[in-house]
Amino acid sequence: MKSLLITTVSTLFLSVLIVNVDKTEKLKDNSVANYQLDENGKKSGPFKITSSKGGILLSGSYKDGNRVNDWYCFDRNGNVTLRYNYNLKKLILLSEKQIADYEFKVDDSNAEVQEKFQAPFPICSAEQFKGLLISEFIQQIPAKQKTSKANLKGEVTALISETGRVKYFVKYVLDGYEYKTSVDLDNKVFNVEWIPATYKDKTYKSEAKFNIDVAIDPTTERRFIWNY
Repeated sequence: MKSLLITTVSTLFLSVLIVNVDKTEKLKDNSVANYQLDENGKKSGPFKITSSKGGILLSGSYKDGNRVNDWYCFDRNGNVTLRYNYNLKKLILLSEKQIADYEFKVDDSNAEVQEKFQAPFPICSAEQFKGLLISEFIQQIPAKQKTSKANLKGEVTALISETGRVKYFVKYVLDGYEYKTSVDLDNKVFNVEWIPATYKDKTYKSEAKFNIDVAIDPTTERRFIWNY
């Protein structure tokens, strides 16, 4: 009986000690992610991203490493631009501003699908998504292309599969020459997830395109100029 009591007390004591660990990490666009890891090293609990100025950009939650419940995206003024429920796999709110700069195309020959499909979208504010992608893209540009001030114009293409997996490509012009490169946005802290194009509960391959306009100045901190 005494042994059983000690075991029970020890188990309760250990369960009290097992708590989530708070983590804070800076992302490529200088935004900050705050989240928690459980005893197995998986994300669990609230997840939040704030801008370098402290404004909230994204809010959601994890359980056992998976996204759950409602996720919200915010613009620079704190307005909600997207709300998606992972449990229901349902889009609840999507503002026009969130997808206004994109050109969408669905990979299907059916005219009705092409006309009426729900466009794919990233679970990330439009502003932050572009900031993350351009920050990664600029790092991948060869150093010899960044030795002098220049204005870089380009087109980003996101190829989204039926399951939401995505590949990014950037075609850009610099000093009169045209280049094309792929960009990898996979990140263990925050991976930009896409909800694929849909029509009548069926998902489709699709693509999303938008333009970028970036000023490169090697003598100062890099400036990014959105082509809104």
